[in-house]
Amino acid sequence: MATPAAQRSSHNTDAEYNLPNDTVEHNRLEDQAAGFADLMHNRVIHAPLRNPHRLLDIGCGTNAVTHHLAATYPTASHIYGLDLSPVPHIHRPRAAPTANVTYIQGDVKKLSRTDERLAAGS
Repeated sequence: MATPAAQRSSHNTDAEYNLPNDTVEHNRLEDQAAGFADLMHNRVIHAPLRNPHRLLDIGCGTNAVTHHLAATYPTASHIYGLDLSPVPHIHRPRAAPTANVTYIQGDVKKLSRTDERLAAGS
């Protein structure tokens, strides 16, 4: 007799997001990020950014792209990773996060009205 599948965990929010936020999902997101990076020859950002001062990674998940932003733009004064759930501490063979990286937990639709870091024009 097969054992029942483990319960999956979800975001503790009323935001519309149907994927889980557990270790299984974190591993899938890490694999997906690595696959996209390989596909794009490690050129994850395609926007023509010239010396950006502030960057926002909405839906940062496991922070793979946020990490890439910090490594690519080390002179940016603020790099924000925003997600519905806390960013998991996943060991990865990438550069350590820098002091200019901040993680924000919440729904961007709500926070854009209350968090000055995400206000219109910021």
